[in-house]
Amino acid sequence: DYAPWLYVYATMQGSFREGWMPDNFYHLIVVPRITKGLAELGDLKTFSNIILRTSALPDLAYHIDGLFYDRDFNIVSRAQLGELARPFGQIFIKQDGTGSGEGIAKLSVNNLIDHDFKRDCVLQRPIRQHALFDNMVGGSVATLRITTAKGPDGMISERGACLRLGRASTEWVLSESQIRIAIGDQGALDETAYMADWRACTAHPDSGFVFAGAHVPQFEKARKFCFSMHAKLPHVPVVGWDLAVNSDEEIELIEWNGGHSGVKFSEAVSGPRYRDMGWERFAAKPRHK
Repeated sequence: DYAPWLYVYATMQGSFREGWMPDNFYHLIVVPRITKGLAELGDLKTFSNIILRTSALPDLAYHIDGLFYDRDFNIVSRAQLGELARPFGQIFIKQDGTGSGEGIAKLSVNNLIDHDFKRDCVLQRPIRQHALFDNMVGGSVATLRITTAKGPDGMISERGACLRLGRASTEWVLSESQIRIAIGDQGALDETAYMADWRACTAHPDSGFVFAGAHVPQFEKARKFCFSMHAKLPHVPVVGWDLAVNSDEEIELIEWNGGHSGVKFSEAVSGPRYRDMGWERFAAKPRHK
């Protein structure tokens, strides 16, 4: 059942390596065993600031059970909501229970007063990304995905990092069309990127930006930020952090995923990354009496 992902990893790296984590084994077997029922917590965009309490979140306000709240969770009127958003011209609305670029809407502040809010959601200000990422592709914010894990000794470490880029035709990164590039030491981008269907490329297909030789600005700062955030979540063993580096070289937290954060890309390009976690014990069949 789990061999196909091992075939993928071996094809990517040219040989088999003991200790790889098949992606379907991770999601079907591991995640339910390690997340303590908290897997969906990261999907609640309106809940992130309650847990993490960080200014790195670009949250402006929240819509919860038909009411509006500012980022300190004080109830505000729709008119006050408009004043919070007005300095930014436009905002992004992200619904609870969504991910992978789905459930997002871009809205002009002028249309905010009459917008029909049907579900709980967070309202976020736009992020002005670092100029390097504008050179890679315009129109969407490049997402730095760093996955961290709490090991058996309680220490938090990085288990994979990649840069996720959108296409020229999209306003944000979508899983179905994204381009991913592995990030190595000191934030160096790998020379080879991969499209959503795993086709390889050495330059962005829309802009022609060549990845070899490029470095993610403030990568070490981003790693340390993820470690500090994960330390606030000792109940969650693995977290995927989606970050942006803005034009002032500050780290902004777009969202986080404490459940199905995914392991396949890091396992395919640089794994195995989870050999020390002991998850193979979940494959043991129960002993019959």
